[in-house]
This record gives sequence, structure tokens and C-alpha cells, in this order.
Amino acid sequence: MRAVEEVGKGQTMSLQTYNTIIYDYVADIDNFVALLAENTEIKFSHYKNLLFAIFIMAGLLSIGIAVFTKHSLVTPIRRLRDAAREFTKGNFDTRVMMKSRDEIG
Repeated sequence: MRAVEEVGKGQTMSLQTYNTIIYDYVADIDNFVALLAENTEIKFSHYKNLLFAIFIMAGLLSIGIAVFTKHSLVTPIRRLRDAAREFTKGNFDTRVMMKSRDEIG
């Protein structure tokens, strides 16, 4: 019976030693995982900010293209339309000043 108790004590001590060693490794692994999670959060935040900046720049570029298109295409066409309306009213002295040398003016 005493031999069984000695084996039981040895197993308990081995288990305690094992748990101590494992807990140290688990603590190191937990710290490593926490660092990875923090690093991932930081990278995600940077990518989110970058994506937001890209959307803002794309929006501003779209507005710039729309303003350029209006200025270079729509405004000359409106001038020509207004001159054509004046012609239909019989006012043949109407002139349209165009600065460009393309199909529109």
C-alpha cells in the first residue's frame, strides 16, 4: 500500500512540475497571441484609414471630372443652343464666341 502511495506522490509531483512548465509556455503563447492581435488591430486601422482616404480622393476626382466636363462640353453646347433659339426668333445678328477649335467650338 505504501508503494502505491509513493507512486501517487510521484505522479502528483510530476503533474505539478508539468503544470508549472506548461503554464509558463501558455503564458508566453498568450502574450504572443495578444501582441499579434494588437498588431492586427493596428494594421486594420491603418488600412481602414487608407481606404477612407482613397474614397475621399476618388470622390474629389469625380467632382473635378464633372466640373471639367460641364465647363468643356455642356457650357459651349448651351451657348450654341441659345444662339439657335435666337436664330429661330429671327435674330440673325447673334454671335457665339468659342475659344476651342474642336467639333463643339
